[in-house]
Amino acid sequence: MSCTALETALNVVVKNYHQFSRKDEDSDRLSKQEFLALLKESYPKFLEGCNRKNPEYLDKLFKSTDQNQDNAVNFIEFAGLLAVISNDYHDQFHGYARCTKKTCDDE
Repeated sequence: MSCTALETALNVVVKNYHQFSRKDEDSDRLSKQEFLALLKESYPKFLEGCNRKNPEYLDKLFKSTDQNQDNAVNFIEFAGLLAVISNDYHDQFHGYARCTKKTCDDE
């Protein structure tokens, strides 16, 4: 039985995560450097809006994604970030103005 389009898309997400998480010695978590590289290479449209390329924003995004505060992002934490990114693309699909919602906590 072949995969559905959504199953294929999820497999692509998992492979993409591992493409970046396996660059350091901890092969199933993203270091901050890996996290930033993944965002910049895989989600450039997300970063284009709302001054998201700003180092301060990226630092806050990493910290808010790293829920257990171990200075790395595991796949479950990454899945939460995917919800934020997906919501941004969903808003764009509907033609909503970007940057009207916060995508990570202001601390």
